[in-house]
Amino acid sequence: KCKSEALPSMWTHSSDEVPQANKESRSPDAESYTSSCDTNSSDDDALAVKPAILPQIGGTLIIAFTYLGFGTFLGFTGATLIQMTDPQSDDLYLNPTQAALFTSLNYLGMAFGCTCSGALQVKLGQRVTLLTVIPLSMAAWLTMAFVPVDAIWLIQIARVIQGVVVGVIYVTSSNYVVEVAHSDYRGRLGGTLAITRQVGIMFVYLLSLTNLSWREIALLCGCVSNIPPFL
Repeated sequence: KCKSEALPSMWTHSSDEVPQANKESRSPDAESYTSSCDTNSSDDDALAVKPAILPQIGGTLIIAFTYLGFGTFLGFTGATLIQMTDPQSDDLYLNPTQAALFTSLNYLGMAFGCTCSGALQVKLGQRVTLLTVIPLSMAAWLTMAFVPVDAIWLIQIARVIQGVVVGVIYVTSSNYVVEVAHSDYRGRLGGTLAITRQVGIMFVYLLSLTNLSWREIALLCGCVSNIPPFL
């Protein structure tokens, strides 16, 4: 299609003009090697079996609980800060500066956790990394649920630890699903995590509509989002 009279004839051969010598130069050994490779590849395709879908779904649903905790982590301040900043309350009280730190320090911890998650996954693997940080998340939720009234600094530290753990979980859980899921189901199973995160945010907001205190909400969030995936 791109023939030009200005080009040398050796550059403008069509497929029909290939010298016969080139066709005859193919050795029988090369032909036999190619046919054997084709046979082997067809045998491999015949033996290839897709992994069972149910274990992939089960593993994804269990890991989705960690993203449920991610959602509760994001929605906790919006759902409970009204109670925690009420000056008439007999419970722990956060002034405007303390409330601003309470809602922002967690994201600094999350940035640190995301940074460290790569090295942890390389050293321990996704599953062991999650089993290592989930108890830290539960400890942070329990600290928030039972923190003394005058220990404002302790609840701030617990929130930072939560941020670090969520940063590790955010990266590790998604990589776990990517490695567990077959390529045919990876997109659909990976989307489950994002859905579960939104469910976690809604879960906290629904709890805030009840008569539960912010301490009871913290305790429920910790149990629901940490015990099932750890087990």
